Amino acid sequence: MDASVKIELLSEAAADALLDHSERVLGESGRDGVPIFHVYDEATPWTRDRARIVDRWARPLNRYADAPRPEAELGWTRTFGLWVDGEIRGATSLWGNTLRSAFHRVNLSLGVERAHHGLGYGTRLMEAAREWATSEGFEYIDLFVFEGNDPAIALYRKLGYVETGRAPDRWRIAGKRIGDLTFALPLRAKG
Repeated sequence: MDASVKIELLSEAAADALLDHSERVLGESGRDGVPIFHVYDEATPWTRDRARIVDRWARPLNRYADAPRPEAELGWTRTFGLWVDGEIRGATSLWGNTLRSAFHRVNLSLGVERAHHGLGYGTRLMEAAREWATSEGFEYIDLFVFEGNDPAIALYRKLGYVETGRAPDRWRIAGKRIGDLTFALPLRAKG
């Protein structure tokens, strides 16, 4: 990665840059040959909510051994941003489950702007997320991807994610029926 490109765990100072990136990448979904890859449409628009992002970044991680906490304290998120020439052009977010029985697992989403596809940035973001989740003691990373998003599916498989389920006709977006696939990556040997 050249000097003008870096990946880092984001903090409150980067919230607006992340929201700008999110608007750009979500605007690419289903346009100009790009597969539909998010659930938002004109009927259910995405909301730019800086306070929510900053709040979720500040929440402590759920720990299996933790004493029960009020549900309001659950729902943490950690986001890695891909900075290119001073702007976020890709991001991967990890977020925790709200049920204690699933605290050993973490969920993941990935978005890289189209102009930056094919440069290895998605792989690098996914590797940063895996390293972080492993260091924090999580045992699995779970993700969801729309059926037909072949480039993303190929990336996940290349990185060792295993398909664990399918939900046909899960979403109805812009008049289309879209299936949802689930993938998981085990982070530790079973035993």
